[in-house]
Amino acid sequence: MMERILHVSSEGTPLATPGNELPDTNANSSGFGIPMHPGSFAGVASNAPSERWVPRRRCAKTRSVKRRSWISVGLALFAIALVVLVYFWWNASIRRDRAELPRYGFAPEFKLRDQDDIPLDKERLRGKIWVAGFIDVADSDSNALLSSRFAELDQNFRKGERLALVSTVLPAVNQRVPELADFARHYLASSRWHFVSGTSAETHDLLDRWEPIASTQTDRKVASRFFLVDSEGVVRGEYDGRSPETVQRILEDIGTLLRSGTK
Repeated sequence: MMERILHVSSEGTPLATPGNELPDTNANSSGFGIPMHPGSFAGVASNAPSERWVPRRRCAKTRSVKRRSWISVGLALFAIALVVLVYFWWNASIRRDRAELPRYGFAPEFKLRDQDDIPLDKERLRGKIWVAGFIDVADSDSNALLSSRFAELDQNFRKGERLALVSTVLPAVNQRVPELADFARHYLASSRWHFVSGTSAETHDLLDRWEPIASTQTDRKVASRFFLVDSEGVVRGEYDGRSPETVQRILEDIGTLLRSGTK
């Protein structure tokens, strides 16, 4: 029996010798009639890079995500535009409110002394928004109610440098001028709240000069009225001091004047 001797190189690679032909490794066949892929050996799959294939479903999903992103951006821009439009509408409504505040004419001139014995007149109040009212010492019930309303306004004026309150104390006929400092201490008045008075003739004359502004009211009782005066000395509002809504109404109208930038 003959043996086939396989000659091997020093590297361990089989050598072709006569009678010992090596199979053609470049052939596209495995030797068993099975076609082989280029670059593969004995049916082992090739590691050569193949063309990338992206599923159609994944592409559709990507487009859907992008579409939703654009919709979100569009909704955000719409919301911003809506906020801007609401702001301008609100600002325009404020301007309309300013225009609707009536003008009753200029507040009467006066010159009286306050609780610090300092003269107070309209010129000293120029540039301020102030509320005028009266304290009738002969009417103790009305006096307490109206003064409590002014005290509430004073509490709300704490941070308002441009705001002031002026309470004209009406002494009884043939009565001396009351101690104004006692009123200020009793109601814990701030420096913005001025209690002023004079002789009975002076204060009642001032009361009469406020009367035309309150002439549209049914009772025409000027001593129970409050008057809102702007920084130019023009009366912009008059209120029934006995009404529980008066303080809120005055604060709202003061806010309107402050927003208007009246100097």
